Amino acid sequence: MSVNIETSSKICIVGAGPAGSTTALFLAKLGVQCILLDRTSFPRDKVCGESFDGHVTSTLRQLGPSFLAEAKNHLLECRRFAVVNSQSKRLMIAFSSASTARLLGRRLDFDNFLIEKIKQSPLIDFRENSGVKSISRTGNNWELRTEQGEILQPKMLIWAAGTSSLITNQLLIKKAAPENDFLFVRGYFQGITNYCPGPTVEFYFVKKPVPLCIYICPVNGSISNVEIGLNREFAINRRLNLRHLLMETIENHPDLKERFKGARLLGSFKGAKMQLPSSKATYSGNGFLLVGDSAASIHPITGFGVGHAMAQAKIAAEIAAKSIVNKDTSAAFLKQYDNLVIKKLGKEIKFGRLVTFSLRYVSILDKLAGISSLQGIFEHRLSDSHFVKKLMRPFTS
Repeated sequence: MSVNIETSSKICIVGAGPAGSTTALFLAKLGVQCILLDRTSFPRDKVCGESFDGHVTSTLRQLGPSFLAEAKNHLLECRRFAVVNSQSKRLMIAFSSASTARLLGRRLDFDNFLIEKIKQSPLIDFRENSGVKSISRTGNNWELRTEQGEILQPKMLIWAAGTSSLITNQLLIKKAAPENDFLFVRGYFQGITNYCPGPTVEFYFVKKPVPLCIYICPVNGSISNVEIGLNREFAINRRLNLRHLLMETIENHPDLKERFKGARLLGSFKGAKMQLPSSKATYSGNGFLLVGDSAASIHPITGFGVGHAMAQAKIAAEIAAKSIVNKDTSAAFLKQYDNLVIKKLGKEIKFGRLVTFSLRYVSILDKLAGISSLQGIFEHRLSDSHFVKKLMRPFTS
């Protein structure tokens, strides 16, 4: 498919993370011009699990022959997971070399890799440090006012800037229920003692001082992303400082305190608020498409977040291009985007919601992690590319 667009102002993408950048790159591949805005400058950091699933691998291949190979210069390949319960019982899950590897790496590097590709495209008008101050609908156009005083009037708006309160009501983005509003804290540590040969993503379930999961993900050589998340309401009611809580948990855990003895924190901890999906998301409306976090792509435990965002982005680019060619940005026309996203990702999205629900019951997950007989089952099932589809069959029609 190739189309000619007369002006770059017909499509505006807000947010230049993987969702927005990938959308812009696919539009450029289709021969479609666009404006891409981001309120920050790159390279920029982003709190994230930094474990990318097979959708990332697949999407990079579709973007171009060299994309995946070049991205791997910043990424580690991982085929090993470990789940450790509060009694230090370790459940290892290893996949064969024939399976698609999980890709691990810092969002700082991965996002900037995509931005460098963006800057090479003459069809993408990329504007950093250009936050959106307000949006409104005028006839068949949008009017975006940036913090720098610019006024843009695109026919199509692709929102890839998360669940900002600025556009929550205007773009029908659903707010998370209180039980699914989470706070996360991440620190990069260098020199953690490893128990496994090769990169391994680890989940530690602990009961004290509060039930939680510590996530450890290697991202670059001897550097690992160490992260915890808690329900926001729970953390506020208990007056918990997540930075102190993470260090306290490490220092009092018999296994972790030994592994972190020679480790040091690089820089400082960084926090983020995230809305985990729990209900059917909105994906489109009159004159707009949602991609990434605003379209419920985030699943920090399953690692689907960036992969889902990039898979959504390819579909969004194709539908946006068709919409401009057909001169139809109506909600009815754009509804096909919703249908295609559900067709491609629907069962995985439902699985992510199931995982979100399970986070309320850390004690049960802790007990399951201690059952050694589950190891073989998980290795066999999780290495199956159709695992989620088969797992979710009882929950889907």
